[in-house]
Amino acid sequence: GFEENVVLSEGELKEAARKFRADERVTGTVATGGGRVRLDAELAMIRDLRLSQPVVSEGTTVSEAAEAAARDIIAARKQIAGLRQCENLSREGKYAEAIASAALAVSAYGKAVPARLCMLEAMLQLEQPPLDSVASVARAVLSVAPTNAIALGHLAAVVEPLVHGVG
Repeated sequence: GFEENVVLSEGELKEAARKFRADERVTGTVATGGGRVRLDAELAMIRDLRLSQPVVSEGTTVSEAAEAAARDIIAARKQIAGLRQCENLSREGKYAEAIASAALAVSAYGKAVPARLCMLEAMLQLEQPPLDSVASVARAVLSVAPTNAIALGHLAAVVEPLVHGVG
């Protein structure tokens, strides 16, 4: 029921997600150049849009780029069950188990961003946060999503202690 070229506001997207009881959404843009079509998409969790997975695809046609993006989005969704387990275990204060669930989610989809973000949050809740591991996971997020604010914040927070030999 949407017009073909409509741009929805953030409020309209949230309302549509609520109406359709969606857990995640995909948004994106399409650009052309040099005889190629590039699709920059993002799979984001509705409950926290900061938990987003970038998906970039290219093709010679819009259909080819969209099919490539769809394959990657299907693959990216393999992390969602582990992400949910990580979030639930973290809420229960079971941080080591949460980290293990996130690690399984990452093994299911190597470029996983949301699962790694949950892993970061759980690591930082441990009695002795492993700062070198936090930095490593944050860097892994940034290799896929270079502007991810959560990973940038955590990396900045742990770099200082690491530089000074703490952790």
